[in-house]
Amino acid sequence: IKCISSAIKESKNLNCVKNKCKINILNLNFKDREAEVELDNLRFKLNFTLNAFENASKYYSKAKELERKTQRALEAKKQLEERLKRVNEEIEKEKYKVKGRIKPKEWYEKYHWTKSTDGFLIIGGKDASQNESLVKKQLKDHDVFVHADIHGAPAVIIKTNGKTPSENALREAAIITACYSKAWKFKAGFVEVYWVFGRQVSKSAPTGEYLTKGAFMVYGKRNYMKVPLRLTIGFQVEDEYIKVIVGSKENISAKTKYYVVLAPGDVEPSKLSERIKKILANRAPNNLKRLFESLSVEEIRVKIPGPSVIVEVSEGLRKD
Repeated sequence: IKCISSAIKESKNLNCVKNKCKINILNLNFKDREAEVELDNLRFKLNFTLNAFENASKYYSKAKELERKTQRALEAKKQLEERLKRVNEEIEKEKYKVKGRIKPKEWYEKYHWTKSTDGFLIIGGKDASQNESLVKKQLKDHDVFVHADIHGAPAVIIKTNGKTPSENALREAAIITACYSKAWKFKAGFVEVYWVFGRQVSKSAPTGEYLTKGAFMVYGKRNYMKVPLRLTIGFQVEDEYIKVIVGSKENISAKTKYYVVLAPGDVEPSKLSERIKKILANRAPNNLKRLFESLSVEEIRVKIPGPSVIVEVSEGLRKD
């Protein structure tokens, strides 16, 4: 610095200053009183009107300011990364909402329905109008008609396609008519259910009598069975869709690892459906959490017969 300052007093020519100081002076800025030099492969500027300590202090202050700016930049970067993470999470949620939507419904899914493990389709009316429609339009002579021996139960049909109905199909149909009957709201433990062939059922009333909507006449022998009021709701993942299915525990557990078993209780369906979804979201494997989170609570609620209690959760949904 002393050399440069002294040389500049004698001459303001860059080459003269270079020759006198014998260091690599790259440039001289007389207006800002700075000399740009190179020492040990480092390029930096020196104010030749200040001493070494004063120049060092300027660089120290500049370094501290840059350090503060760097820290602010890092904090801003962290905030941006967190925001980006949240945005990406929302994007993933939206993706899973699409993936996790309920599979497009089959014609029979407007009714209570299930399928036995051996492939028999079982459908039941949700109200008097559907009971009427099922018996009139869907019940064939070789099909099986199943009904709980209590007022206010669904008319349930096993579509046999001419085959002999299996014990498994009869049991599943009995569970549907029993669990979706008024017996559930009465908190009954069991209910009597009977089955007959379609040819034994008629919508024609005896002479002088009248059948109300959803009512029917049954002729001939009735085959009875005693059915416990236990309904299993399962969640079947198919090609990035979720299908909510119901039936016996044996039937549903053969189709999915994710299910809950219900019995008549005191928790209203709306609250219980939220509880079931929470169980699904919290306890399902990591690769299915978002899929279950995207499931509509309403799709669960409509499967619950009435005020209920969870009596069992499947191994696939149990905590470690």
